[in-house]
Amino acid sequence: MTKIFFAQTKKDTLNEVSFELEKYFNTSLTEEERKHYKDAIYMYSQKIHKNPTDASAYLNRGAAYAELGLYPYALSDYNHCLKIDSTLSVAYYNRALAKARFSYNKNACIDIKKAIEYGLELAEPLFNEKCLRYSSEIGMPKK
Repeated sequence: MTKIFFAQTKKDTLNEVSFELEKYFNTSLTEEERKHYKDAIYMYSQKIHKNPTDASAYLNRGAAYAELGLYPYALSDYNHCLKIDSTLSVAYYNRALAKARFSYNKNACIDIKKAIEYGLELAEPLFNEKCLRYSSEIGMPKK
């Protein structure tokens, strides 16, 4: 199981949403699931309109986009979130998962490394599984 995260603020407890990695990459959601994520995107867009510096709104909207398979939009929101708060480990992790949609490349592994550096321990198994070949290039010791 891999997890994608939704959070209210950096200080709040993260709400983990478990999902099978294959389902994450499969955009054949039911119409009810699609409506749920579309509603979430609308709600977070309203929050962003009212407060464009709310990193958690960008994080959560990005997660909703990712669930719909709209990875370019998800990446844009994660990038914006990290411009607001560059220490938000979960944003690096979610951005790595969105990048991984295309392949586990060096850039995705750099984000996983950042998530680990900022304290997201659950990113370590993903790094160990997918990114060890990049360890020396990105400054992460092999375990």
